[in-house]
Amino acid sequence: MKKIGNWWTPDNKKVTMIEQETFTCLEPLEKAYAYVKRFNRAIDVGPWIGDSLTSISRKFNTVVAFEASKDVYECCLENLKDRKIVNVDLRNIGLSNTAGTKTFYNNKNHFSGYVSDKYPEKAVKNILQIETASLDDFNFTDIDFIKIDVDSHEGFLLQGAQTFFQNNSPVILIENKERAQVERQPKDMPNVNDLLNSLGYIMVEKVAKADFIYVKELH
Repeated sequence: MKKIGNWWTPDNKKVTMIEQETFTCLEPLEKAYAYVKRFNRAIDVGPWIGDSLTSISRKFNTVVAFEASKDVYECCLENLKDRKIVNVDLRNIGLSNTAGTKTFYNNKNHFSGYVSDKYPEKAVKNILQIETASLDDFNFTDIDFIKIDVDSHEGFLLQGAQTFFQNNSPVILIENKERAQVERQPKDMPNVNDLLNSLGYIMVEKVAKADFIYVKELH
């Protein structure tokens, strides 16, 4: 674990975004907050080293976060400590459609990754086994906002969150890179937009290149 600028990272490879703190998640988050009516409880799926989580923790009373990679999780913990953030419950678990152990692939260019049953792309350098769970396993209630960034595994994550979205109506900020999904995930992964529509959600705004805001239709 080394520091790049003000942030702990799994290695000391210089990443300009971290050095300059020009995190691409921040603008989409600010746009998503405009749709939120209550700022009590939030979930951050894929907080990475804590850039999105720091922002969300300052907006909401309590936050639960799920980071699949152990090395990145440990860095995220240290970054929260440095910023004296105490309203976050950070868990070293990857969210998917089932609980158990799944394969996690690391991209060679940076310390992020994704869960998949498909043989990895050429860019992958590390293959890990991680603990997974589904959102439905946790019986969450009264969630006001959820950010989902899992580098192509979004369809399976949502498949494991049917009960969660029946019991909660959070504003959703989700990354949805269809090309990455085709390259990295099995063909039977559910379509993100179709699945959210079936749960009563509509897409209200596209932000950045592949981030989308969804809200649940009220009847």
